[in-house]
Amino acid sequence: MRPTITGGPETVAAQLQAVCEAGVGIADLIFSADLLPPEVPPESVKLFSKEVIPAFR
Repeated sequence: MRPTITGGPETVAAQLQAVCEAGVGIADLIFSADLLPPEVPPESVKLFSKEVIPAFR
């Protein structure tokens, strides 16, 4: 089973913060899901870069 981080930007940032606090230094992120339309993953990457990454700088 792979851990899954899902939700809006604030939820994802909080989940990633918990992963960091658990001692994980590197995480592979995959922006796709079989149940989503093909245009969603690129939008997810854009949202992640604009809303989540700045919380970790």
